[in-house]
Amino acid sequence: MIQEGQVRGVLGTVVDREGGGPDGWERRVALFVNLLVQWNQRINLVSRTTVDQVLTAHVLPSLAPLPLVAPDRDLRVLDIGSGGGFPGIPLRILRPRVRLDLVEATRKKCLFLEQCVAELNLEGTAVHWCRIETPVPELRARAPFDLAFARAVGGEPGVVRGVRGLLRSTGEAWTFVAPLSAGAEHVWADPNGRMITALRRLV
Repeated sequence: MIQEGQVRGVLGTVVDREGGGPDGWERRVALFVNLLVQWNQRINLVSRTTVDQVLTAHVLPSLAPLPLVAPDRDLRVLDIGSGGGFPGIPLRILRPRVRLDLVEATRKKCLFLEQCVAELNLEGTAVHWCRIETPVPELRARAPFDLAFARAVGGEPGVVRGVRGLLRSTGEAWTFVAPLSAGAEHVWADPNGRMITALRRLV
């Protein structure tokens, strides 16, 4: 079981660097990670080879959008292909003013995401069982979005086509890429300066 102290030890310096988080964020991240590990025994949310390093392999990279989401802004954020809840759920925990929508094409993963939303009391958060290329009416009704993020999602042309109609005119969509990839922006590094991931603008 992941404890709050472990969460603070891995993420605390980076979270502080980006403006901090709400009271109790460590507890909620720990709860989320423990739910994920539990569910991962039944369905493949993250690779079995990384499940023991969820904080460093999945949660820490998911914080890369923090510089784009100021703590004092009310933003509508879309997580495309959320899977195990990355990056959306860690981002929502640390930015409670975000109104989050999670899009996932696999029904079993949606059930996991729905339990996370309920147990973490992520008010205003919705889970949508669909592909971004064919958004369900409930998702369309919650548009337009200010920001969209896609992590470990293939088929970029389809993602771009699907998300364009859901963004507001000034909205942006970003994908996660390796730090040295062409077009990489917002390179995300740990407290020691080690490059972890980066974001590249899709729209």
